[in-house]
Amino acid sequence: MAQHFPKPGSDSLLRLFLGLIAAGVPSLACAGDAATTVVEADVTEETEWVRLLRTEGGKAKALETSIVRFTKGDTVVDLIGAIHVGDKAYYEALNDRFEDYEAVLYELVAEKDAIKKGTRAAKNDRGASMSLIGSMQTGMKDLLELEHQLSLIDYRADNMVHADMSPKQFAEKMQERGESWFTMFMNIMTKSMAAQSKSGRPPSDFEIIAMLFDKDRATKLKGLMAEQFTQMDVLTDTFSGPDGSTIITERNAVALDELKKQLAAGQTEIGIFYGAGHMPDMEERLIEDFGFERGETTWLTAWNIAGDDSN
Repeated sequence: MAQHFPKPGSDSLLRLFLGLIAAGVPSLACAGDAATTVVEADVTEETEWVRLLRTEGGKAKALETSIVRFTKGDTVVDLIGAIHVGDKAYYEALNDRFEDYEAVLYELVAEKDAIKKGTRAAKNDRGASMSLIGSMQTGMKDLLELEHQLSLIDYRADNMVHADMSPKQFAEKMQERGESWFTMFMNIMTKSMAAQSKSGRPPSDFEIIAMLFDKDRATKLKGLMAEQFTQMDVLTDTFSGPDGSTIITERNAVALDELKKQLAAGQTEIGIFYGAGHMPDMEERLIEDFGFERGETTWLTAWNIAGDDSN
């Protein structure tokens, strides 16, 4: 008997974009402040890295990312989960917080300290696939009327420390693992289609096209995209997997190697600023390999979707 699978549709494509925003290689301008909420630690609950707040009427109101504190004696390491396109106020709030750390380890697949030196990886070094990802993220930024992380985060501050692979290292590691961007995208599509068949009717192509021509296009599309973050486990499972991956596992290893250097140098207040999709694996390693304990969570508003509307 022939086996029938759901066709890749709007829902699968939306999750592909979500992966590039939450866990991809960083390469969306709304008004309002980046609201902050602090929650005490509850070690019995699974850590959340992205959450969607709704109005009383059930509409998407705000998309938030978390800063989760980990402690070991007098040493503090904050995992600062980010999405790569967001409100201007979101990145301004992050810049303010970064000033409180002795070191902030950041992700960027580029030559070490390329931003501080005023240089970027050459286009032919980045490769066609990574350039495509950057173009897709820029397209999402414009479509959702948000800002791009690279435009607003102050990477040139003295305490900002590059903690990621170079383009050459990234390409070599993917080749070593037998990975490619095509297989990664196909994995996302496959898992998204499976989730789609269980989660009810996704928005139709016609409904999404209608949103594109709506006068309030950005708000409606942000609400639609934000809904996908409630099923972020589909993406983290795809990018991590039982054997890990270059985009998550290997890059996390580089970041944590840099953390070891900072700790050895006597730094006691450190932030790790990486995409939210990296954080479940990062948390596990901090606890199991470094002996840290989870503390309080602070929430920042990344997308202010519904403004002051609470209906």
